[in-house]
Amino acid sequence: MIRSPGDRPDFLAPSLHHAFCCASRSDLVAAYTSVSEAPWVESCSVDLPNLRLTLRVSAATTRPSRPTLEWLQRIERVAQGLPAKR
Repeated sequence: MIRSPGDRPDFLAPSLHHAFCCASRSDLVAAYTSVSEAPWVESCSVDLPNLRLTLRVSAATTRPSRPTLEWLQRIERVAQGLPAKR
């Protein structure tokens, strides 16, 4: 989406960046695997020493949709070593 100077400021765009602190390396791998299955992820980076997964979710609007938010919550649970609820 191309913005023009007359457009409203996009204050909610930073919410499209998400970082997950993982409980262990295996939880980091599980979270990364879950992220790789989503076609709407623009980028994903892994900080292995700090067990951190950072991603940017693509969106046409300034707010992620409800299914995207639910998916992010599942990733958060996986990153913490908890079972993912569907």
